[in-house]
Amino acid sequence: MFSSFPLASAAPEMCFLLCAAALTAAAVGSLSWILISLITRDMPNRAESWQFDAERRIRLRRGSRIFRWFEPLIDELGDARTIFAFCVVGRVGPSLETGVAGLPWKANEYTSLQAFQGLLVALAAWLAADLVFGAAAATVVAAVAGLVYFGRALRQLQRRARERVARIRARLPFAIDLMALMMEAGAGFRESLWTVVRESKGHPLADEFGRLLHDLERGELLRVGLDRLQQRLNDNDVREMVVAVQRAEELGTPLSETLMGLADQLRRKRSQWAEAAAGRAQANIAFPGFLIMCACLLIVLAPFVIDAGLQAPPIF
Repeated sequence: MFSSFPLASAAPEMCFLLCAAALTAAAVGSLSWILISLITRDMPNRAESWQFDAERRIRLRRGSRIFRWFEPLIDELGDARTIFAFCVVGRVGPSLETGVAGLPWKANEYTSLQAFQGLLVALAAWLAADLVFGAAAATVVAAVAGLVYFGRALRQLQRRARERVARIRARLPFAIDLMALMMEAGAGFRESLWTVVRESKGHPLADEFGRLLHDLERGELLRVGLDRLQQRLNDNDVREMVVAVQRAEELGTPLSETLMGLADQLRRKRSQWAEAAAGRAQANIAFPGFLIMCACLLIVLAPFVIDAGLQAPPIF
């Protein structure tokens, strides 16, 4: 009679453990089924209605291995627009317009891709930290690792976009000069653009002017193509060029003279910017220069101070 009492008291605990294990197995099984069904579902129907979108997604699959393997999951994550609304509209979209990503990503696709990669990084960090610190600390490490990866990816995208626009801004006056000389020699606007693209091969400016020429060859108006160029780069110098060309087209003024004056204006602006940057650098280097001067004085005076201390008679 007494031997069966411990078993009777342990029966509720065993039932609770069995129920918990059954619920955990059911949750893991349902999650696995959802993931497998998302990964293995038929995807080409999403882009059959538009040929250009189908070609764009084919380029994404070829250029990104993660997108090729987990495209359904990334699409489902990108459809949650409320989660990524701030990142997509405020940060990722303008940077992707510059073409710095190298692939024709949409803002929600790129953001969901980076978020999914952040989840993979968090999972790897959790598995590594669980072996060392335990499950509780591993959860914190995984969350921090995923958020750091996601934020760093967005910051790198913005930094590359700024660097690309800066390179275009630096080369734009010379490109406008070349276009003006070509048009004075009798070439047309498109021929001068082709010359700039050929002479600037490998430069971001050649890519942007090449996209402009591609838009013009498809039959779009020059005004529309220039507006798209301005929207992609969102730079003041590019905006001045677009406004000058559009105004010359409307008023019928010689475009070569307009471009020549615009190139001189951009060069003067660059000179003023360089002078302002030199002034800021001179002000910023004053304090480090003072510290270096003090260090040099200490190096020069240190031997004399040490000799004087050795030669001084003792106080007592």
